[in-house]
Amino acid sequence: MEERIVWSKLAFADLQDIYEYIANDSAFYAARLVDGIEKRISTLPFQPYIGRVVPETDADEIREVLYGNYRIMYSIHKLPTIYIYRIIRTSQNYR
Repeated sequence: MEERIVWSKLAFADLQDIYEYIANDSAFYAARLVDGIEKRISTLPFQPYIGRVVPETDADEIREVLYGNYRIMYSIHKLPTIYIYRIIRTSQNYR
């Protein structure tokens, strides 16, 4: 069965916002961070249960992994497809 990753519009916008914010100081570091986030996401189809359950949801199928100061939130409710919902700073509350 083919594994795939589907991005929500909101998650894609989050990643663009992260890039633009950091690029104001350094396009190099912005690109490096975005690349790291994308690489972290690319591992999820192989280890979908590696992330913890998002505490704000208490739903077993909504999980998150961390990359630096960012929470990458995803859903495993329709495996093998991984749905990327949000990418937010660790200091932010999901709700």
